[in-house]
Amino acid sequence: MNLKPYEVNTKESAKWKNIPIVLLDDVKEYLKKKNLTFVIRYRGDRTNPNDKRTGSSRWRTCAKQFANRFSVYIKD
Repeated sequence: MNLKPYEVNTKESAKWKNIPIVLLDDVKEYLKKKNLTFVIRYRGDRTNPNDKRTGSSRWRTCAKQFANRFSVYIKD
């Protein structure tokens, strides 16, 4: 799997970001094969009318079902 186009080379804490959600299963499988501990953060629409969470919760995070991309954070 080539994650190079999504790699972050700045002071951000994400290792890879803006990965299309369709690659989620492939990326998880790849990272597990590499024995990396990781956290996935979903990115996308936070104002979907079908999202029944509170307003403050919606603005903090994106629910998985409304995400169109995601970021990967590697834990040390």
